[in-house]
Amino acid sequence: MHLAAYDEVMLPRLGALLMLGGLAYGLALYGRMAYVTAVEGLWSWAWTLLLLAPMALLSTAAAILVLRGHRLGRRLTRPVLALALVTGLWAIANAPPVGGFLSDYEEASLARGIEVPPFEASQGLTAAEYADKIAGDFKLQGALIAMGAALGFYILVRRGAIFVRRRRAPSPPAGSPEASAKAKAQ
Repeated sequence: MHLAAYDEVMLPRLGALLMLGGLAYGLALYGRMAYVTAVEGLWSWAWTLLLLAPMALLSTAAAILVLRGHRLGRRLTRPVLALALVTGLWAIANAPPVGGFLSDYEEASLARGIEVPPFEASQGLTAAEYADKIAGDFKLQGALIAMGAALGFYILVRRGAIFVRRRRAPSPPAGSPEASAKAKAQ
């Protein structure tokens, strides 16, 4: 297989798999925290879900479209990247509803009796500090993974699109001297 053809097919697919993997990781982080919060009767998880849902749905749709070879998947890379950056920065800034959700998670995990792992306990970490550490990790890791996956998706899909444009030179307009010379050559 020619290298350009390989890049044209494989790079976008690798980008789509990167995006889907990042989304799966983010969903696992969020799901665990949302469960703890919901079990304690707090509803901030729902508002955070409303904030994250557009980015997750658009990213999933774009990745699936890229895997299926649709052009729309490539066109959605910019909106996916923009939405991931805005959502990630929103989370890092601890803006509502993310800040409230993380506070509720800390409260809910303490109410449920969170256990500090032995290594952290040996370092003198209390349950409240451990819950705060988990919330901080979610905020930072979730945001950085979302933004990194979106950036990787954008670069890999666009890189594959560059190879498509290079290989498919535009045809000369019908009736032009170049078109008639090309027809005679065939």
